[in-house]
Amino acid sequence: MSSEWLKVFVKPLKYLKTTGIDTSRNASKKFIAYSVIMNLLFVDLFSFLSLIPVINDVSNVVDFAHKAGPASSFIGYNMKVKNFIIKRKKIESLLKLTEDIIESFSWIDVKEGKILKARIAFAEKILKMSMILMLSASCSNPIIILISHNLPIPYNVEDNQFLFWMSAFYQSFTSLVFTPVLVIMNVLPIIFISFAAGMIDELCLKLQGIAGHIEKKTDSNEKGLSECIKIHIKIKVYVTEIKDAFGTALFIQAFLSTVILENVLLQDEKAITSLPSVAFMLPMLLEIFLPCYFGNELALASEKISDSLFYSQWQKETKKFKTSMKIIMENSKLSLKIHIFGLFELTLKQFIRIVNSVFSLYAVLKNIAT
Repeated sequence: MSSEWLKVFVKPLKYLKTTGIDTSRNASKKFIAYSVIMNLLFVDLFSFLSLIPVINDVSNVVDFAHKAGPASSFIGYNMKVKNFIIKRKKIESLLKLTEDIIESFSWIDVKEGKILKARIAFAEKILKMSMILMLSASCSNPIIILISHNLPIPYNVEDNQFLFWMSAFYQSFTSLVFTPVLVIMNVLPIIFISFAAGMIDELCLKLQGIAGHIEKKTDSNEKGLSECIKIHIKIKVYVTEIKDAFGTALFIQAFLSTVILENVLLQDEKAITSLPSVAFMLPMLLEIFLPCYFGNELALASEKISDSLFYSQWQKETKKFKTSMKIIMENSKLSLKIHIFGLFELTLKQFIRIVNSVFSLYAVLKNIAT
């Protein structure tokens, strides 16, 4: 990763490699073996063991929700890791495409890329804040176990002290070491979406000043607009690549966060006013809200393309310039949105729909339980 722009990806991908999640095509046999062992011990086994409380005893809908909530979180983590491993080549091509588009911007002289830098910096702050909050929660696990003598995931081993403390160590270690993996899986698509929105902002900035400069040669303006059209096409491909690389992970994230929210509501009728329940629900809401927020920012940025060009001094330009202008305006009629399997799109309106659906489903399940 030679580009300065891609520095934001260096530490997350390096950590994924350290934990055996990220394996390159040129990885040695020893590293592949290490990766397989790490995945089996701390991803697959951890997810399987989380199902034990669910399988052991479920008497009703509320009881099932109580036990399935934590399990669904760990299974979702497992599925996100597997999705990353499967889509690793797509993510590599996405990184190359990111660098390619940014190099195209430097060719047409977009100054410094301040807007793009601001977008990336904001996404990086989200990554750091999420990491701090999740690691703080993970560090509290051993303390909670020592005080309460209860495992976060009960394996029914309380009667055997050796198995209990082995399980306590395993759960605490896995939580501490692999929590950053979960954070990276959640935030990685957000960083790519921020790049896409920032690129569109920079494109709009270029389009605003591309026409009407008499001191510039007309053919220079035409060439500049032609390059903008090529960049716009590249950005559209880029957004499609984001959807292909992270669509499955984003769907899993939204679906399982919804399941966990239902679990909390079914356990506690006063969950909305209960501080512990709110503290547990907030991360789940953020897992749905953040992709929707950044997806919404992408859609809003793309809607400015036509306006940026239309309000430039295009009236003074040649017929060829105006034809090119029509092409880019036609191509930008529909705003760029991340559509997930045709089921929903990443917008704030969709976030509100999901939250409404959670409470509607809660009411239905509560009626079934009673």
